[in-house]
Amino acid sequence: MSKTPADADSPLKLDIHYDTLTATRMEESDAFLRGTALRLAYSGSNFILPDPNMSFKELWSDEATRQRRAMNTFDVAIDDAKVVDMSAFNYYLPSEAAFAFAGGQTALNARVSLTEDTINGNIDLDSAAMKVQVDNQSFEADLDADIVIQSGVPRNLKANISGSSLRLFNVRVDGNEENFDGDYWST
Repeated sequence: MSKTPADADSPLKLDIHYDTLTATRMEESDAFLRGTALRLAYSGSNFILPDPNMSFKELWSDEATRQRRAMNTFDVAIDDAKVVDMSAFNYYLPSEAAFAFAGGQTALNARVSLTEDTINGNIDLDSAAMKVQVDNQSFEADLDADIVIQSGVPRNLKANISGSSLRLFNVRVDGNEENFDGDYWST
């Protein structure tokens, strides 16, 4: 077994392909994502885990470790996947958000590249009849989203998505049918 010296790293490259994809959160029993292809690619230092007692947060913020990861790259590609229940996205929304996904499915394709200090890529969502809850009102709509990640800092969980597009169409509001003929109502 070869051990990485404390002061020098050896190059490491991993290229992992899965023909099928099923993703489940540890605390849940049902999958939230299913697909036909997942590719994970890593290139950089073989110095991945310097201290098994170090928490992920400590590992992420330790300056010496950050310097050793400076040239690392991690790429994720998801092809032809389906988010089984869009309420899984609520995990990523702020707890105080008035908006929540209430159900429906969406097709997902993604290509995202990360380094120590940057993130870029694109995520495409295509959904028919997704369900949304805004405050106390329920909606159903079709969604096309082309999320373009221009830049960002993975450590801060922040990304610049300018240039992205989000299109809602065939929007239906749950409740009794009403007719509106005034020019005071719009979406």
